[in-house]
Amino acid sequence: MADETVGMAIAPDLVDRVVWRSDRVRRTRLRLVAVVAAVLVAAGAVPAYVALVPRHQISTGKALAEVGGVEVGYLPQGFGGRPEHIEVKAGPLSGEALRWRGDDGFVQVGVYRTGRRLEDALDLLALNLGPVASEPAKGSDPVAFSDTDEMWVPEPGVALRVTMSASLKGELGKIAEGLSVAWNGDTGGMRVTYLPSGLRATGRAGLQLGGIGRSWSDGTRNVTVEVVHGREALDLDRLRHVPWPTNETLFDVQRVSVGSAAALKGSVSSPDRRMDKGCMVLWVVRPGVGVRIWATTSLAGELLRIAEGVEEVAAGTAASVDGIGVLANLGKSSGGDSMMGHEWSGTTRFWGGRPGEGPYVAVSVYRGLEVETRGWLRQISSAKFRGASVGGVDGTLLTWEDPPRSGAGPLSGRTFLWHPEVGLALAATVVADPADSARAVDDLAHLVRSLRVP
Repeated sequence: MADETVGMAIAPDLVDRVVWRSDRVRRTRLRLVAVVAAVLVAAGAVPAYVALVPRHQISTGKALAEVGGVEVGYLPQGFGGRPEHIEVKAGPLSGEALRWRGDDGFVQVGVYRTGRRLEDALDLLALNLGPVASEPAKGSDPVAFSDTDEMWVPEPGVALRVTMSASLKGELGKIAEGLSVAWNGDTGGMRVTYLPSGLRATGRAGLQLGGIGRSWSDGTRNVTVEVVHGREALDLDRLRHVPWPTNETLFDVQRVSVGSAAALKGSVSSPDRRMDKGCMVLWVVRPGVGVRIWATTSLAGELLRIAEGVEEVAAGTAASVDGIGVLANLGKSSGGDSMMGHEWSGTTRFWGGRPGEGPYVAVSVYRGLEVETRGWLRQISSAKFRGASVGGVDGTLLTWEDPPRSGAGPLSGRTFLWHPEVGLALAATVVADPADSARAVDDLAHLVRSLRVP
């Protein structure tokens, strides 16, 4: 792939080196942090629990309170009264918190939900939220700003922070261990960052009639967030007529807005209006991607707030394609394409060239209901395909010949496609001179390993 490498302005093994180096730097930093933390603990510079008490998502039984979809299972004696609900910020993060006051001071539990990349303690450190008294020994450990203030990431997109008076510092570990995340909000490339208190997930994100959706309920109140991809989400009128479960109709339609996007809000009922089936708000994030939120009528007043909390999930890497991170340093992109069909949409970025222009590398992201069907593959390619394992991942390998360039022969194309989660398909492509086929196989494996789903 020497000629291809020149065209791409990257070394043949750079993808492999970048992935290896990224993992190595991450492991090395955590090892160094662990050594420093151990020395500080031994010297009495920081409380032992900061380095030694892990943070787990646990079941706490009956919750004492809930904030931002996180249950509080333990509070010190004398702090069981009604808390104050406040808005909080931590650098670029916004969230909500509960604050209890007692004779011995205060306790505050904050929850930050965000669409940005937020997977572990290293992501928190990268935000530079303030002086750190103790860095974490591993990614799941907390970042301690003091012995009465620490923050950690129990799951992607959610950060928790516990702050208290100095007189209560011995209780910090117990409070932290008593926190339990009640719901996760990722579905179809979007992240739900707000839901009314008391709701619980009824299952994982899954296939709906018109898209990829997720539901929450407390037995009486229900919310479903559905992400629709493809031609059905080109505009509000088409999105409004995406299939309904049992012949429902949207009545009393109002034109509202969700952020800067125009939206429709109304009540859902049977065609004869004899059955109240809740309320709905829907909007187009961008042509080909839309969101519908369906809730019981008792949550009508919360509908727009839920909608405002729906964000596209960010990759958090220098290069990305529709929210999927590309760790490989491929240089400057040579452009991109987008496409869509019935109930699916796709985004592709190229490096080194484009189809018909010579060797290139590409990453494609496909989302929607239709990508789960085998027939969908024929909508995007007429290439030969077979089951294969590339870069340690099982999926489908497509092979074809790229059209010949002026004065040159055809190139050999390889695309590996797989489904990391429901409603999502990723494709890594390497197009090279047939004489470099062995190198191209290795490059394809490196590219597959470099892709990251937030």
